[in-house]
Amino acid sequence: RTGATVVEVDPQSGRQFRVAAHGGHFGGSLDAVAINLIEAPKTWHVVEFKTHAQKSFTDLAAKKVRESKPQHYAQMQVYMLLTEISRAIYLAVNKNTDDLYVERIELDKAFAAQLLEKAGRIIFAPNPHRDVADGVHAAARRTGAKAALALDTVSRGARAECETQIKGSACAAPTQHGGRGRLPACAQRTGAHELGAVAQARIRH
Repeated sequence: RTGATVVEVDPQSGRQFRVAAHGGHFGGSLDAVAINLIEAPKTWHVVEFKTHAQKSFTDLAAKKVRESKPQHYAQMQVYMLLTEISRAIYLAVNKNTDDLYVERIELDKAFAAQLLEKAGRIIFAPNPHRDVADGVHAAARRTGAKAALALDTVSRGARAECETQIKGSACAAPTQHGGRGRLPACAQRTGAHELGAVAQARIRH
């Protein structure tokens, strides 16, 4: 026991803490937030829990999070930026031995901002990236959902109009704790929001 206070549920919503940006098309859920850590008792931390197989855990311990698990590092950086929390703590457990690895991470605002900018470029691109488009088509084939094909029916001019409106609207700014900015009318008309889940998956993984 360290005396740290770990909060897994947002008291305002009764659910996991969530962050979102780009009108709610990009975001995720925090495992927890914590305060009263021995190293910095007055500083809130984003908490990320991960499990690892032996090989992955050994690599993590040797190289640390940024080099060994860049996707996890990027995830924490975005979470810190959107929650305005300057520190994160990464807790990893070895599934084979129950050994623990703990690392504190500092916010790199420039790096996190680059990730958000990349997310925006992918989500609001006039034409979806080939891999994203392939994912949309695959989803349509699996589900038969016509909505998944909405992007294919949107003219370039309409999407350009939408992108212009989005850049000038409140939804272009990050929102905290699950807030979803209101979509511009053109985004609602064109079905641009249909790209959200696929784009998020491509950016994260």
